[in-house]
Amino acid sequence: MVSQSGEASLRRWYGRIVRRWYLAVFWLAAVVFGVVALFVAVPTQYQASGQLLLLPPAQPLVEGERRNTYLFLPDGLVLTAILVANTVNTPDVARELTDEGFKSTYTVGVVPGTGPLITITVKDVDPRQALALRDEMLDRLEAEIDRIQAAEDVPTGQLMEPRRFSASTRAEELAGSRIRALIGIVAAGVVLGGLSITEVDRRLLRRAAPLEPESSPPTSASSRKLADAASGTAGQAPQNNELDGLLSLLANLPSPQSDEPQTYGQQRVTTAPQQANGNGNGHKLTAPPNMPLTDPWGASEATANRPLAPSPPGKPPGQPGQQN
Repeated sequence: MVSQSGEASLRRWYGRIVRRWYLAVFWLAAVVFGVVALFVAVPTQYQASGQLLLLPPAQPLVEGERRNTYLFLPDGLVLTAILVANTVNTPDVARELTDEGFKSTYTVGVVPGTGPLITITVKDVDPRQALALRDEMLDRLEAEIDRIQAAEDVPTGQLMEPRRFSASTRAEELAGSRIRALIGIVAAGVVLGGLSITEVDRRLLRRAAPLEPESSPPTSASSRKLADAASGTAGQAPQNNELDGLLSLLANLPSPQSDEPQTYGQQRVTTAPQQANGNGNGHKLTAPPNMPLTDPWGASEATANRPLAPSPPGKPPGQPGQQN
């Protein structure tokens, strides 16, 4: 069962392939072309193999008779098989084979742990050439075994006998090389196609997307509260400024005993003594011509120049007195 993340990833890939279908078609055609070129340009390989086993003499050693010195070497027949196999692995033998028209690749050696067994493997695109070189190698090895024994004058009863094994009459077709090449081509096409589709789709979407404003950093709850408080204070700024002006005007009001002109911001207000009324105390507050329409006590323009009511002794002007 596909997980949710896997399903989302598949949907995203499907959307990319649908949007950039032309790239998908291109890479699919490239993979098909590579597969066709593989089967056309890369020929089928064939392999021909064979084995040569060294057998000891069948007759027992007779007292006083010459013996085969190769049989008394350390590891006996195994070391002899290694020496014989190395004789056909020299550059001189390779040049001779090339001059004779053999273009196939071959390997000759003794597999460790198998005893005195020489293995020959030949590969070629032509199965007949592979079989021909395999047989040539077997003939050369057998001739080398006879030569080294003749050089030591080994008695007939002490001769080592080579035996051929697994020398088939037909070369074997090697399909593994083509299969590996096919897997490599398909894997390369899928990987390169996926990377190109992803990169092109990302760039085109980024180019087509409108510019987005930068997002403000997240604020905590306390920061939001401070911002709300600041905004509320800013909205009430005109009211606070008006209140401050009224308080400043009240603070600059003249005392009852002072007859000097007083200054209210840019206005000058003078107080003049008034004829005492019934109780003998009182001052008249005269506002200048350019006094605002409203004064600190909310008086209208009609009553701005009206004399204030007399105040009892000990109280500042502008506060109503009590009637006795």
